[in-house]
Amino acid sequence: MDLEKEIGELREEIDDIDREIIRLLHKRFEVVGRIAGAKKALRADIEDVEREKDVLANCRRAAEGALDDDFIEKFTALVLDHSKKIQRG
Repeated sequence: MDLEKEIGELREEIDDIDREIIRLLHKRFEVVGRIAGAKKALRADIEDVEREKDVLANCRRAAEGALDDDFIEKFTALVLDHSKKIQRG
């Protein structure tokens, strides 16, 4: 197979994966919005340190060592920060 063609096909595969990642993040943040409504009704704090620790632990388990732990920590922190931003409105 022509290497340039292979690179093009692999890039298309990456583009498909990126679209799926974005779709799943959008879905996650929609759920976060629903949680925000419930927290507001309960007058609950947005910050939940124990839940954040659980989320990070879940992400580390899901990675099963396939991804660098530093990447998992940074990615999870970014997702959690955006989640809190959504909850703040």
